[in-house]
Amino acid sequence: MRGLARITGKRCTRSTLLEIARNVEAIVIRVPTGWQDYFPALNGGANSVHLDRDGVKVERLPVPFADMEKRFVLCYTGQPRNSAINNWEVMKSHIDNNQRLIKNFDQITAIASQMREALLARDWDAVAELLGREWENRKRNFKGISTPKIDRMIERTRKHGTLAAKVCGAGGGGCVVFMVRPGTKPAVENTLTQMGGKVITFAISSTGLKVRAEHVERIGKTR
Repeated sequence: MRGLARITGKRCTRSTLLEIARNVEAIVIRVPTGWQDYFPALNGGANSVHLDRDGVKVERLPVPFADMEKRFVLCYTGQPRNSAINNWEVMKSHIDNNQRLIKNFDQITAIASQMREALLARDWDAVAELLGREWENRKRNFKGISTPKIDRMIERTRKHGTLAAKVCGAGGGGCVVFMVRPGTKPAVENTLTQMGGKVITFAISSTGLKVRAEHVERIGKTR
């Protein structure tokens, strides 16, 4: 989207790009969308997203990228997912005043606040514990959030270094992030590959979304 704006000569702020991206996604999947998925791509780094009454605010957390990169494994499970279905089922339950689900969300909110403090303190033991607790609460929101394959991946990699894990996004397939003990990434990645997962090599960006002008000019000349 930023590349398209550059080609067409449009000037868009990051907040405008985020709003357009949310609207496009909502049109495509035909259900309301959230906020949190867009901030990492736009801003990079480690962020705490505050959903306040007067708007959504993003706080940059001073966490060393190297510390995070050696402790996390990202894996595509090989199972596609329909996030619109999971998200909408959870949203409907909340609208219907499902007290069990509301309590789960209260717990998840509290865990998110504690996770921010743990990351600022670089207390990685606490980060692992909180990640595991968040996943247990999130699974209770809707029966399709986890799958037998995801459960097997998490359980089998524990003996190789996994401390905690959770799905990325709505669940039901897609990607899972594994927090592992330093030095155990290769063993965990190898086990996940043997189970049919696709390990995604990643590095944390310090800047977020950027468009290189020379690439845009080259694209423009081919049209």
